[in-house]
Order: sequence, then structure tokens, then C-alpha cells
Amino acid sequence: MLSPAVKGIPGIPARVYVPNGLDSSVSVIDPKTFKVLSTFRVDPEPQHVVASHDLKTLYVASDKGRQSLTPIDPRTGKPSQPIPTPDPYNLYFTPDGKYAMVVAENQARLNFLAVKTMTTAFSIAVPCRGLNHMDFSPDRKQVLAACEFSGDLLKIDLPSRTVTGKLNVGGMPQDVRIAPDGKVYYVADMMANGLHVIDGSGPVPRKMGFIATGKGAHGLYPSRDATRLFISNRDEGSVSVLNFAARKLVAKYNKIIFLRNGKTKPPDYDQCRRRSPTPSAGTWSRGSSKSTPAGESAAPPPRGLDCLSARHPFRPD
Repeated sequence: MLSPAVKGIPGIPARVYVPNGLDSSVSVIDPKTFKVLSTFRVDPEPQHVVASHDLKTLYVASDKGRQSLTPIDPRTGKPSQPIPTPDPYNLYFTPDGKYAMVVAENQARLNFLAVKTMTTAFSIAVPCRGLNHMDFSPDRKQVLAACEFSGDLLKIDLPSRTVTGKLNVGGMPQDVRIAPDGKVYYVADMMANGLHVIDGSGPVPRKMGFIATGKGAHGLYPSRDATRLFISNRDEGSVSVLNFAARKLVAKYNKIIFLRNGKTKPPDYDQCRRRSPTPSAGTWSRGSSKSTPAGESAAPPPRGLDCLSARHPFRPD
């Protein structure tokens, strides 16, 4: 589960860090047991938890209140002193590791911080509203960025520090992921309820097609073998699965599957539309908003499965 860059380094456990926006906190989960180990406070409205370029530090981006990036030591799972940072909705790092790219959504800017000091080195103003997510080009010199409030996609050239082109797709574009072959980008649109397929090879983005996935298409997560793309349709509580090579959907899961009792394998997903009994209470735990380990029992959520194709069952990577 860990990157080769950090795997084998003593003291770095596998953990999942979840920003709780309404609670102004971050919960730390053990992915082997699915238990919340701790929850700690951060500055108001944490949006994302992002690994640094060298993978030795995690940063929590909080864009309300005093606005900051809170470093987390992945060895201990503990936060340190927040770094005051204007409007950090999201965070990326340049491929050479020199700069942290702060997505200043409200300021309509992409701010570049020198990694050694985490202070602003330069900024790129963007001609759109709601700059939020992006991904790099195959040569790592450009990014395709989404602007959720104006419905725009921007092509940004990093060496020249300029916006070279803009495409309005309407709707509310969210997450952006380039395909493993580097030929197209996929952009989730939570108002259009699917994926825009974008040719980003030129200075101006070009729309090639659209793939309907489900209501509120938002997050895009490639499988670890780079063969599939998982799309979270958050307004309907489903996950769609796209085959990268075919550029087609191969499965859809209309219920989120919750594993219990520390199992590392899901139930038999080959049986579509199967409904299993509700697990007994007391086998789940949830974190609190206080900075104390979780241990409070909670009623488990419903379980079930509804897939489009049993030939491509979902499984964790």
C-alpha cells in the first residue's frame, strides 16, 4: 500500500487521513482494521490532506479562519504547528519538488511556495471562478485545471507561468485525472453527472466526449494497477468503474460496501444485487471531534451490492 519511496522506512505505518470539514478535524484510520485510531483538531474547514513531494510530510489544507497548512508526521500521525497560508483549498507539488502549488480558490490564483521555506515565490492569476483540481501533462510542464464555479477548464504552462487556453464545459467540473497512456484527461462534473473526456495535448483544451456515471460525479481514483478509474458519485452514494483501455464503464456499485471485524477481503462481489444481513452492533467504531482515540460504538451502515457487470467485480487494490 505504501510507495516504494517510503516503504521499508522504519516507523511509517499504513494510515488513512480523513479531513472532517464541518468538525475542523482530521481522523486517522487503520486501513487493516478499519478503526479510527485518533481525531485531532485543525484550523477551520479542512479540505484535503496531501502528501509532500518527498512523501515525508502530509499537509492539511484549511481555507477558513486564519487559513493554513498543517503538517502531519506520517511516522507518528501527529500534527505540528500550522503554517499560515492564504486560501489553501487544495495543494499540489511541482514534479521537480521545488514548489508547493497552493490552489487559492477564492483568490483565483495558483500560488507557488518554495518548499524549503513554505513561503510564496510567485503566483499565476487564473481567468475563472472556483479553481479546485488539476493534473499534470505527460511531460510534466503543463497542468489541466478545473474551475467549478465558472465551468471552465484551463491549460496552464508552468515554465512560462501563463494560462495558454480555456474551455467552458459548463456544469461544475471537479476532479481531474490524466489517463495512464497520457492521451486524454477525465474531468468529473457533479452537475452534468459524469465525466468530460478532454484532449489536453494542445495549448487550448478540446472536449472529445462525455461519459454519464451518476449524480454528483466528484472524485476520481485510479486503481493501483492503472487499469481502472473509480468515480465517486456522491449525490447518489454510488461508485462507477471505468476501464482505461476501453474508455468505457464496466461496473457500478450503488451501495457503499463497509467491511467489518477487521476483514481484509470484501464479501463475494461476483453475486450482483446480493443483500446481506445487517451486522450486529458493537463491531464498528467512530471517531469523535475530540483529540482522543476512538472507541465509541455505532450502529453500522447498511450493506449491499448492485453492479452492472459481474465480470468486473470491485476489489480493493
